[in-house]
Amino acid sequence: MSNIYNETIIVLGSLRYQSAPDTDIGLKVPFIQSSKNGIEFDRSADVNLQQVYDDERQSSTLFRPVSKISLIFSNSYTGVCGSGCPNNYRPFENSLFYTNSDYAAAQECLGNCVNWAGFPQYNEFDFIRTDYNLSGYTTSDSASIDPSTPPYHLIFKPKDASKYNWSVCISYVAENDYNQDLSAQIKVPGLGTYSVTWRVSDGIPFITKLTTFNGMKVIQLWCPIKHNLSVGEFVKFTSPFNFDGTDVLQVFSLGNKTVGSDEYVVNLLNPGYLSASDGLVSTFKRLVLQSNQTETTSEYYVRRHKVLTEPNSTVLVNAAYEQNVFKNISRFERETYTSNQVARTSTKESGQAYTFSLNSDIDLINLVDNQTRPISKLYYTFIWRGYFGWTKSLKQGWDFNLQLVELLTGTQPQNWWENSNTDSDTGLPTNTYTNGGKTFIYTEQPTIGTMIDGDLCEWNDYEQIETELSTYYHKIRFNESVFNISLGTTTNPFGYFYQPHFAVDIATFSDYLEEGSARNTAGVPDWAYYSENRDVFIWRDKYPYGYIDADGNGVDWPFMNGKHHPFKNIIFRIIPEGSNYKEYTNNNATVQTMTIDGCE
Repeated sequence: MSNIYNETIIVLGSLRYQSAPDTDIGLKVPFIQSSKNGIEFDRSADVNLQQVYDDERQSSTLFRPVSKISLIFSNSYTGVCGSGCPNNYRPFENSLFYTNSDYAAAQECLGNCVNWAGFPQYNEFDFIRTDYNLSGYTTSDSASIDPSTPPYHLIFKPKDASKYNWSVCISYVAENDYNQDLSAQIKVPGLGTYSVTWRVSDGIPFITKLTTFNGMKVIQLWCPIKHNLSVGEFVKFTSPFNFDGTDVLQVFSLGNKTVGSDEYVVNLLNPGYLSASDGLVSTFKRLVLQSNQTETTSEYYVRRHKVLTEPNSTVLVNAAYEQNVFKNISRFERETYTSNQVARTSTKESGQAYTFSLNSDIDLINLVDNQTRPISKLYYTFIWRGYFGWTKSLKQGWDFNLQLVELLTGTQPQNWWENSNTDSDTGLPTNTYTNGGKTFIYTEQPTIGTMIDGDLCEWNDYEQIETELSTYYHKIRFNESVFNISLGTTTNPFGYFYQPHFAVDIATFSDYLEEGSARNTAGVPDWAYYSENRDVFIWRDKYPYGYIDADGNGVDWPFMNGKHHPFKNIIFRIIPEGSNYKEYTNNNATVQTMTIDGCE
């Protein structure tokens, strides 16, 4: 007999040795359970809710951006609604914020044809229009003064109140454009104003100026855009430009001792280059290491945005109880002082704030940015529609195109904005309609996949950093056939600028470079750059959601219901290119005293 568990063996005494007696032996067997039946699926484990939350957060690719938008707008352009009386477009004339109502009312009372002048009202630029019941403009007016003119411009649909003026959507940077042709005009002190034209991939344009700096002879490079150079780095001139056969020079210093010039002026030592002179125009690229020109020379491009959401998925409403700091400029205009004899309240400027949200999620799975990295930024993209027809097709440019040019005849917009310059066309689809013999143009709403240009940027493989050098802008120009401001030329008029793209960080890349062996690629991400010169992979890690480093880099947006909720506070500015605000006057006319003709 044996006990297989305790290895206990019981042997009779007579069998152990001769004459040994047999005895009674008792064995105590303990009742210990050393096995149990297996029950399928009956398991329990401790759950770490914090770990589960973080795992879900890091793996989620769903985003639902929200924002608050504060519209900052200075209504600066007055004009008349067409080529002049009696050919003005009356529905627009009926809706102006008048600047000559006393004079115009008196002239009409005397039976004279007169131009009613004024500002387009704030509704023409607002994100949500509220003029759905304006007689003679957005509703039928049977008492129209001119029977040949339609009694209204458009029938207002309240459900489209937030879509007449603007389209607001979400986009991301999907690709680069290396072939965009650009031009700028820059004033160099002591030399005059220069026009430069270049292709974006050529680098940074410049104009040379020979001078002395701290007692040293230098060649100054004056740039219309930020150069992003540091002292000790190098400039590599675009072939065939060079100084006596030298096409790479080290940066000696920056700026010309005036505020802000460090970003636009580069000083190179001049030991006596015979080919150096004032007013030379070319381009250069930033070079980090002269010993490794192939991998440390920057490349330049214009970013291209791809639309991710349709305007119909946008929810834009007034922010409750909030306006910006600028006051509301409104007034009541009696029927005697309006062109259609209808009393109304007119608004020149206001300060409304809005909230923006989406009614559907954005899924970024399998999407990468223009450098084939995980998407780290989403953009709130604004596109001027101008459905009511006060304006014509949009123009595009960059902040170096915004400055006015001083001419003998006065200041004018740069030639970049000329109607004939197709490089400044946005390429966004437009459409037209007619009313009262006038043609009105507007921008179509963007669809998912629509491509829109963006900022001018620099990328350096050695640093793995993208730097924004010049901000992208749209220009709004008035349709002279229905609203003529008589400012600028007919082919290059003044207008308003606005910035279309506003970034919100949804991820952050580390501020240090990682290195990985070319022989063992475990842990090397697919966006890493292989350096042949160093025989290693280099990249910047993507920080986990919720992690903030010592310098404050990182994102920690709310994560609820399986999706991220990034937020952006947007100050949206509509910037006048110039201002012609002045009261309408007619030096050759006098207003007669209204005492006996029945018009008072």
